[in-house]
Amino acid sequence: MVVMRSLLVAAALLAAFSFAATDAASTRPAATSVDPRRGDPLTGEWRTAVIPMTHIRSVLVAAGYSAPEIDAFLREFDLRRARSLRFDLDFYRVGASSFVRQVGWDPARGAKPSAGKGYPYGRQSPNLIDIVSADRNNRSLHVFAYNVKGKRLLLRFVSSQSPDLSKKRLRLLNCWLYAVAASPYTKVA
Repeated sequence: MVVMRSLLVAAALLAAFSFAATDAASTRPAATSVDPRRGDPLTGEWRTAVIPMTHIRSVLVAAGYSAPEIDAFLREFDLRRARSLRFDLDFYRVGASSFVRQVGWDPARGAKPSAGKGYPYGRQSPNLIDIVSADRNNRSLHVFAYNVKGKRLLLRFVSSQSPDLSKKRLRLLNCWLYAVAASPYTKVA
């Protein structure tokens, strides 16, 4: 159980928020074009309801994934026996920089794992964010569209790039990003 949770957290952090850029100058999120006086509507802790794996599968099928690709994703993330997933996102600031921490887990298999590393993000418009990392083995950049209405956050996975991964490997890891965006989030703090 502990090993599975550790693997899940590590895989989630690697795949979902280990975002890369092609050179050092692009490892920082681009400057926001959003009026800073309005604040960042993402700031705070957000949580999904429990998402049945049948829903995750249907999201992946709608995104163009085949049954063998979905099975490979479930094997890679040790989710073959998972009945559901739940995600927490924590958007926060340290000084002038914005970060997001993400945790995903199967609540039927145990309590929420401890939170991992925060990754910088930038708001490119009132409804687009990029999350960037220059991790040693996986530099990547992932873009999500978002919509905040009151205490409800909707995400839509838009794109992903990594100079360190093959297209096939990146496509597999993108399954996690579709799962992250598979269900609305509710602000909890």
